[in-house]
Order: sequence, then structure tokens, then C-alpha cells
Amino acid sequence: MTDYTIKIVGRGEDIVYEADGKKYVFEVSFSAIPYKLYADRYSREDLGFRQFDVTEGEGQIIQRIADWITAKDGKPVRIVEKEDIPGTPLRSVDDIFR
Repeated sequence: MTDYTIKIVGRGEDIVYEADGKKYVFEVSFSAIPYKLYADRYSREDLGFRQFDVTEGEGQIIQRIADWITAKDGKPVRIVEKEDIPGTPLRSVDDIFR
């Protein structure tokens, strides 16, 4: 089994997972029950969130984090996938200032 660390950082809205010299930063929401862990919006190595297709290994990491949060707080965690997130159309600056 790989040694790893999981930390809640920032204002409690990010989870940092580190193992084997790699770092992943996941977005999490603790504002409702079940908590939400965003499975495909995360950062690899830096803090810039992007959307990725989750690999099998990363899926195991995500499940490990969800299990850790549940064990820590006793609250359920919903893993939110890309298809669960409604798209938000981008607005132009002109539209915003109308």
C-alpha cells in the first residue's frame, strides 16, 4: 500500500492528496449534506483547477478521499462527476454591463 497524506486546506474548500511525489488538489463542498467531492475538477501539481477525464488510479484516489472524509466527520460524501455538473454559458462583458 502506498503511503499518502490527505489535508483540508484553504478555507476548507480544497483537499490536497499527496503520494509518490505527486500532488492532487480536489475541490470539496462541506456546505450541504451529503458533502460534495468534485471528481473531475482538480489540479495536478498546481492549484489551477481544470477538468480532466479521471483515470482508474485517480478514481481510486477520489474514493479514498471520500472514505477519509466520511470516517473523519461521519457524514456521507457524494462524488460529483462531470456529467452531474450543469454547464454555465459564458457571458460577454457587454451582456454583463447591460
